[in-house]
Amino acid sequence: MIQPQGKELDLLTVILPDNDGSLYGDQKQICETGLGLVSHCCLTKHVFRISKQYLANVGLYINGKVGGKDTVLVDALSRRIPLISDRPTIIFDADITHPHPGEDSSPSIVVVVATQDWLEVTKYAGLVCSS
Repeated sequence: MIQPQGKELDLLTVILPDNDGSLYGDQKQICETGLGLVSHCCLTKHVFRISKQYLANVGLYINGKVGGKDTVLVDALSRRIPLISDRPTIIFDADITHPHPGEDSSPSIVVVVATQDWLEVTKYAGLVCSS
């Protein structure tokens, strides 16, 4: 059903009827975890009130999800970023969010990202964990 005419599907765009988190979560779980398929969700109310700005934002979002680059620093292309341009470099970033004091049912969320494309530093791999 997902592979029309024997061709492999690269991207699935899903138009959701409302902002129901369960539909979104189920769709993401099936597509991106179960099938390994990149997906993008839009809300019906945004699709029918379409604007150039909305389409531009969706295009940028999808471009990033399929491995495209929205921007590249001119200094990176001309190898003028101190320390980073001189030798292969990985840039890491990490963040942690804790639940509100006294809230025992929510986990802490930890995120770590690292650059994957020296010298341009536009692609990142990420890892999200909860504890």
